[in-house]
Amino acid sequence: MNSKKKFGIFGGLLLALVLIVMTALPSPSLATTYPITLTDDLGREVTIEARPERIVSLAPSNTEILFELGLADRIVGVTDYCDYPSQALEKEKVGGPWSPSIESIVALEPDLVLAEEINPEEVITTLEGLGVTVFGIEATDLDDLLNDINTVGQITDTESEAGNLTDDMQRRIDSVTDKTAGLSPEEKPGVFYICWHDPPWTAGEGTFPHDLIEKAGGINIFADLEGWPSVSLEALIERNPEVIIVTAMGGEGSGTWNWVNTESRLADVSARQNGRVHFVESNWVERPGPRIVLGLEELAKYIHPEIFNVSSSGGGGGGGGGRKYIHGNIFGEESNFRISQSGEVERAIEVTSGDGRLTMTIPEGTIAKGEDGKRLESLEITTNENPPPPPEDAHIIDLAYSFGPSGTNFDPPITLEFTYDPDTIPEGVNEEDLVLAYYDEDAGEWVELECTVDPETHTITGCVAHFTTFAIIGTLEPSEPAVFTFSSLAILPTEVNVGEDVTITVMISNIGGELGSYEVSLNINGEVEATEEVDIAAGSSQQVSFTASKDATGTYIVDVGGLTDSFVVTEVTPAPPAPPAPPAPEEVPPAASPEVERPVNWPIVEGIIAAVIAGAIAGAIWIRRRIA
Repeated sequence: MNSKKKFGIFGGLLLALVLIVMTALPSPSLATTYPITLTDDLGREVTIEARPERIVSLAPSNTEILFELGLADRIVGVTDYCDYPSQALEKEKVGGPWSPSIESIVALEPDLVLAEEINPEEVITTLEGLGVTVFGIEATDLDDLLNDINTVGQITDTESEAGNLTDDMQRRIDSVTDKTAGLSPEEKPGVFYICWHDPPWTAGEGTFPHDLIEKAGGINIFADLEGWPSVSLEALIERNPEVIIVTAMGGEGSGTWNWVNTESRLADVSARQNGRVHFVESNWVERPGPRIVLGLEELAKYIHPEIFNVSSSGGGGGGGGGRKYIHGNIFGEESNFRISQSGEVERAIEVTSGDGRLTMTIPEGTIAKGEDGKRLESLEITTNENPPPPPEDAHIIDLAYSFGPSGTNFDPPITLEFTYDPDTIPEGVNEEDLVLAYYDEDAGEWVELECTVDPETHTITGCVAHFTTFAIIGTLEPSEPAVFTFSSLAILPTEVNVGEDVTITVMISNIGGELGSYEVSLNINGEVEATEEVDIAAGSSQQVSFTASKDATGTYIVDVGGLTDSFVVTEVTPAPPAPPAPPAPEEVPPAASPEVERPVNWPIVEGIIAAVIAGAIAGAIWIRRRIA
């Protein structure tokens, strides 16, 4: 053989071997070189100076992307609505996407804040002014989302992880679109997407649900509208969708699900007529994150069950692949909850009474079976207006609730949370001692459950493994009986003569918890001298008095209620005889008073004589005149 030919064959084999080896070797990981400057989806030029080590996410979709890229250890803060994966719940919260707390964000000292179009512009501007690096993303369809994931990988030094993730997502997207791309318009059913019913609220062009419906081989019947518009019931009936997709909060227990399936004016709509009303998890079709492909695959099964090998039957409740439902009647509201043939709850169930007093939570994966051991087919909760009477000295607080069918059991136990009005707790019942109890029909008695009472929120929570009647029960605190004590024993006077009275007083107090009677005994020298019965209220006191006298001298010991004192009785002492009266003195006649010679008052004598003479002269003159 020609040497050149041999060399050519050998060279070709060698080259092929090299290519095979190179293909088999893992590709080197991509590393980002910093600083890096990119234009984000908000139209801002942003420079990332170094690999981010402290990242704050301002949207649930961003959080899902970051976790999927393996950045859990570098995430220091998320929003209040970031609920997936479960590790996100453990991160520091910075408020809602529409009103994040700038103070909380800055306190976390982030070197990157991953923002979204829903965040207020002033928040982003303020953070920038404070020297915080903010990068914004915004996706309205699958292509945008794949690009955003790769960009986040680039700025966080996880390009390899981002590439692997988007490659897998693209593969799953292609597995759907490869089967729907060649469908003619006549082969594409009209789809109505509803996220609320009062009024009907749908998704138009420029939204993820619209993009997913089209890629899944359907026609959005409101594609002529943009964003998230409300539509009239008349327009919905006129456009007559062949498939209805429900994503309202509360899932198949929501009012929207019930409205779509029970509204009489929709009875003739094609989707209702043919049992093609389906529920899809809203976060799979509305949240622009890695799980969006799950939403696409779910929609494709419902829109084209003939292509994706599932049954479209569902009896108005939708579903395929032999899916079963628990038919619920929650305080008169009809609901349906997804359950497998084996009795496994396929989506978490959470229902709350209209008054907000009771919330029942059944986690996803719970095995729910009836008394016959078969999967649970129905569920009913009603207010029990006439519950069995509680134990003696106990009260049912607020309302009792009956859960049925009786005998239904859950593994693991489900959670009940009761909210009570503290004003309905009777006096004597301690709020911290409230219990959640169920009624055991076989034993005919209430049985306490392990539960937790929160006096601040006035809630009581417990786990139950079966259905029966449940209620909050409060038991009156056992009051202490009357307990009497004595004090302040007094005796007045403490020394008396035989036959004289002494007054004995004592104070008696009831330190127990109830009104009580007590017979108080007066003991003198060990003998009961007198008794008196008293009634004293709890916490009150009363003075009791006795009077006693003794005919014999001596010291007497007084005992009242264990208190002792004494008094002394002495003999009466006779009064000493009066001293003899002295002899009466002899009577002595009073001595005659010596006459005292008094001097003559001659001026008076002279005056008298002169007056007599004058009178005589006057008389003589009067007589002579009469005679004459």
